[in-house]
Amino acid sequence: MINFIKEHSYTIVKMIINQIGLTFFGLVLAFATSTNETLLLVTSIFSICFYLFLLYTMTWEVGAKEKIRIDSGRATKKPFTGLLIALCANLINILMGIILCVTKLFIAEGDMSSIAFKINQIINAAARFLEAMYLGVIVLFSPYNPIIFLLIPLPAIAVCGLAYWAGLHDFKVTSFLGINTKAKK
Repeated sequence: MINFIKEHSYTIVKMIINQIGLTFFGLVLAFATSTNETLLLVTSIFSICFYLFLLYTMTWEVGAKEKIRIDSGRATKKPFTGLLIALCANLINILMGIILCVTKLFIAEGDMSSIAFKINQIINAAARFLEAMYLGVIVLFSPYNPIIFLLIPLPAIAVCGLAYWAGLHDFKVTSFLGINTKAKK
């Protein structure tokens, strides 16, 4: 696993940087639309789609480059590489979701002085900040349920897995939609 992380560290770090960049984008949109629930939801969905699009294009390129190595015999086919890269990049999100769920189990009704409550509040604030592109969805659909923080990394992991597979098989979404990117002779 350490060799895998070393080999794909550039992509993992790039995914983390993209998440941080989209955090600020999501925060700006959430603050600008916080008074209107419908607009907050629409901007949150837009932020999520933009984030997933960035992840898709980045991971598709990794799969396409790997296809070249596989076709020339310099590498073997590893279809779950995209999933593993996204899993490594989303490790902090997954860890925060687990901590939120576990600490929620130890918080008694009305107990605001326990260590579990304090840890939960700190991690909750950090998770909402780092996953700000999902803020509208969190606030409107699951403001107090920590399970949402376990579900947030799943779309990114799934999109990266599909994107890597698509790049590995030279499948382009634009060709599926009927858009031709190459000029016809």
